[in-house]
Amino acid sequence: MVSPRVAPPMIGLGLLEAIDPADILARVDENDADGDGISGRANTVWDEEAQAPALGRFGWKAGEPSLAQQNAHAFGGDVGIASPLAPGSWGDCTQA
Repeated sequence: MVSPRVAPPMIGLGLLEAIDPADILARVDENDADGDGISGRANTVWDEEAQAPALGRFGWKAGEPSLAQQNAHAFGGDVGIASPLAPGSWGDCTQA
């Protein structure tokens, strides 16, 4: 079986990356305490460039802290393109 890879749209993600993490964390409302009908929590992930925990913003379920890391893992995992952040050269692909 073959299935297509459908990437999420990337429109506006540079703007999201420009927001200070403190501003995002200040608006966390896990249990909808303010009653506006919107709840959510921040995801903390490992930033490979900084070698430290960071706010997750990109990818499914905010699993990546930066566009650079998101793209590196997508290139590496989906099409086998290695980079300094994702040095494995095959990802989901095989040598064949």
